[in-house]
Amino acid sequence: MTTRRVFFIDEGRIQNAPPLPFLPRLPAPCYNSRMQLRKIDVRLLIGDWLVLLLFVFIGQRDHGMSLVGSLPSLLTTALTLALPWTAMAWVTGVLRLPDGGGWRPWLGRVAVVWLAAAPLGLALRALLRDQASIILPFMLVVLGLGGAFVLGWRAAYYWLLVRRTIPG
Repeated sequence: MTTRRVFFIDEGRIQNAPPLPFLPRLPAPCYNSRMQLRKIDVRLLIGDWLVLLLFVFIGQRDHGMSLVGSLPSLLTTALTLALPWTAMAWVTGVLRLPDGGGWRPWLGRVAVVWLAAAPLGLALRALLRDQASIILPFMLVVLGLGGAFVLGWRAAYYWLLVRRTIPG
């Protein structure tokens, strides 16, 4: 008769499991009020995506691209900006509204995340289009105007929510 070992998962760790000699021992996770699964405000995320889509749409209209002919380019460009933005915003926690810290530090974090995510999005766009480089004025426009679009949308959304929750 063979004996079976019973394993169970408790707080993210496998209990009663024999240690594996080639893996380092990791400390048990400790949870507090700040270390939760990163919850997001879906309205913020959808709004961010729509604002990025609008930014790319306006940019394409400014360059005289036709609507029907540039639809694939519109979607791929917006997607290449939205993917790094979404990932970095989720990791850094800016897909949530500020919880007591005020709107200024929150918008500051949004700006910093945009300044990091936008170049990644442009690099992804260049990679998908097989371009060897990114034109500097294009990068500056995306960093500046794209950031203004995201920050403007976020500020307006926060203002509307605060206005709606204050009685009177």
